[in-house]
Amino acid sequence: NKLLFDMIEFTKIIGLPSHDVIRMRFSRLVESYIMKRGMEFNAIAPNRPGNEEIELRMRESIQGAFVFEPTPGIYDDVVVFDFRSLYPTIISAHNLGPGSFQKPGCINQKEVPERPEYWFCEDEKAFLPTVLENLIIKREAVKKEIKETENEQDQVMLGARSYALKILGNSFYGYLAFYGARWYSFQSAGATTAYARDYIKRTITSAEEAGFDVVYSDTDSCFLILKDKPVDEAMNFM
Repeated sequence: NKLLFDMIEFTKIIGLPSHDVIRMRFSRLVESYIMKRGMEFNAIAPNRPGNEEIELRMRESIQGAFVFEPTPGIYDDVVVFDFRSLYPTIISAHNLGPGSFQKPGCINQKEVPERPEYWFCEDEKAFLPTVLENLIIKREAVKKEIKETENEQDQVMLGARSYALKILGNSFYGYLAFYGARWYSFQSAGATTAYARDYIKRTITSAEEAGFDVVYSDTDSCFLILKDKPVDEAMNFM
């Protein structure tokens, strides 16, 4: 009763039989969805990597998220700021993907924070970031529908659809770094975490400059203490 709606929505979005969908890992779900959308964009799917290529990919490693060393203690009036869908938004906003990485003949080149050897072309939106952006937009529309409907059955179905879109969107980063992926892009995955580290570090600096004490931060969230500040001041900072 709990999982059936999720299965139905994944089946509808990805376009494969439920029998296959419920047995797939997230990387396969993402790849199947990309291949489905590829037909709309006339995008040819790369071949699957061979054993030698997979072995080479498995040797590569990516620097992960920034973690702010927590200050031990018990605190009152803690506020938490969380980036919404940070990794998917970064991939979409900064046009990260194998089709835009050091694209020949590119005019608008943008370097990645902490990774000056990486640059991505911003002349036009690449295939993968476009597919991901559509997922993000669709989920926002579904979340709006959930708020507007009062029918309990519709809320359950829409909630399952929002969950399926969220899982697919959040899995794109992992897919880019997955050694068995057709659209494997080690540079794009590394650029995603580099941008994330840059954003969270800048958030911490801004919070401290605004007079907040930062007690913890990890990947896409920042924990601050209000102290004598009103909540409105935290909201203004956000």
